[in-house]
Amino acid sequence: MKVVSYLNNLNEIEEVLKSQVSEIIIGTTGFSRFGKLSITDAEIATAKLKQHQIKTVFEWDILMTENQMDQKVRELKKVDLSLFDSIRVQDPGAYQFCVDELRHNIQLILDADA
Repeated sequence: MKVVSYLNNLNEIEEVLKSQVSEIIIGTTGFSRFGKLSITDAEIATAKLKQHQIKTVFEWDILMTENQMDQKVRELKKVDLSLFDSIRVQDPGAYQFCVDELRHNIQLILDADA
């Protein structure tokens, strides 16, 4: 069975490693609506989780204007995305960017809370 969970802070890594989680969604403060990790902490966590064969997903679930999208793309280019197995997106522009520019698996979020 595939078990997926979120990582909210670096202190949760040890619990994740003890559990049956096979995939972790990592949200950062700049790219996720509810993410709490800095980019640096996300990269640290991802590197550690990958050592234990846990798949990692970079969450980019914010909705953006065109100007915000341009800014996020510039920020994303500074992230070591090679650490992540997938990218989880909700914004159509973010989805199109991932299709055009990245080679990651994409998890498209099609539902939204009103």
